[in-house]
Amino acid sequence: MTSRAAASHAARRPPQARFERIEEGVVTLIARRGRAPDTPGEPASAHEDDDGTLECASRLCAHEAASCDEIEAAHALVRRRYAWRGYDIPALPDARTPKAPDPAPREVTFVATQDDDTVGTITLGLDGCGGLLAERTHGDAIAERRAAGASVCELTRLAVAESVNSKSVLAALFNVAYSVGTAHGVTDVFIEVNPRHVAFYTRVLGFAVAAAEKFCERVQAPSVLLSLAIEELERRLFELDRALAPFGFAARAA
Repeated sequence: MTSRAAASHAARRPPQARFERIEEGVVTLIARRGRAPDTPGEPASAHEDDDGTLECASRLCAHEAASCDEIEAAHALVRRRYAWRGYDIPALPDARTPKAPDPAPREVTFVATQDDDTVGTITLGLDGCGGLLAERTHGDAIAERRAAGASVCELTRLAVAESVNSKSVLAALFNVAYSVGTAHGVTDVFIEVNPRHVAFYTRVLGFAVAAAEKFCERVQAPSVLLSLAIEELERRLFELDRALAPFGFAARAA
């Protein structure tokens, strides 16, 4: 079965089943990446990271935020990191407000923990009747991709603690987001970033500019819309996983 056909088959499973075994799915995904990549190329160098503390990768664990405490810890990290950069903090849902069970949640928040501390978070936004948050700023580019038959999603509320190795945390978070995205048959991933971060996302994860710089009202800052095909994201994650494997990342990225 091809990867696209497998994703389509998985998308037809009951919504609850798609989220029950995220850990197993990511471990299987990483094990499958143990074979040689389909596309030749050197892995991302483990020595190119920000702070040279890749030993910390062995203590990382990324998973869906399931409890109120985990969701609140993710929100607190987003608030702190956005405020540090001078951005307006986007409205975040109240983690402790009782809600009716949602059989098909449009947003899934993931956290990366290290020694029981929340050191990273990202939210996967699935397409739905309300569209994507990024469409408020870059609606034309996303609508064009959707009209061409793409199944779109977005990554939002990305934050990494200042005291940890950013590349290993991002790899862990993107791995679990990828696992859930493919279960929903996603073909194209969008993310809004500050213009100064474009080079990092294009170099490390292979994103390409999908729409030029505009002003994002949500965070009161300029943003550039980036996009990436899900197959290319898998290839880039393979390279990151392989680079981090000597530090124990692969065994803990779930």
